[in-house]
Amino acid sequence: MPQDFLGKDCTIPDGVTLDDFRLQFCDRCLQGDCARSIAGTSRFDKRITTWEADLFTEVPKMDPRDERYTQIHAKRFTEVRTKPIPEVGQSAWVDPRDLDESSETTHKYEEPAPVEPALVEPAPVEPPPLVDAPEVPPPTIVQPPAIIQPQAMNTPNRPGQMLKGTPKPVVDPWEPKGEPAGEGEIVEPGTRIRFGH
Repeated sequence: MPQDFLGKDCTIPDGVTLDDFRLQFCDRCLQGDCARSIAGTSRFDKRITTWEADLFTEVPKMDPRDERYTQIHAKRFTEVRTKPIPEVGQSAWVDPRDLDESSETTHKYEEPAPVEPALVEPAPVEPPPLVDAPEVPPPTIVQPPAIIQPQAMNTPNRPGQMLKGTPKPVVDPWEPKGEPAGEGEIVEPGTRIRFGH
């Protein structure tokens, strides 16, 4: 007999009514031991508890007084016979480890004889008969219209044109300071090299 877990394991928080608690928790709970849970009430639970009766012991049948019953009952349903499934002991399979060397079923590997390809001469191909075809005028070539390049929307570039004011020099923070090192100069191991400013 399922027990009521409300008050023992499930406590209602202050300010929550019993109906709200039931809607939020009990109607979603799947605890099978609690009488308030919905365990065993789903369609799948009902299906797995009644499958034997539905399929074997209490099979639902059509009422003989139904007008469709006589039409269906008059049909002749024949059972399709199938071959029985052979058991493993009835097969003709033999374990190769059980065969002895003198048995007729033992086969030794032999190299196959080389097979030379047969030469087949192709059948002569007859050219198709010449037929006077009507003269077809050469196709006229239609030139597509010339593609008009859109004009540039930017202002043309004029060298030496600057905005008002003095130009600021561009400073490269990675530019080496001091004398540049000679080409191919080798630095001794352990030498300190300072990068940047």
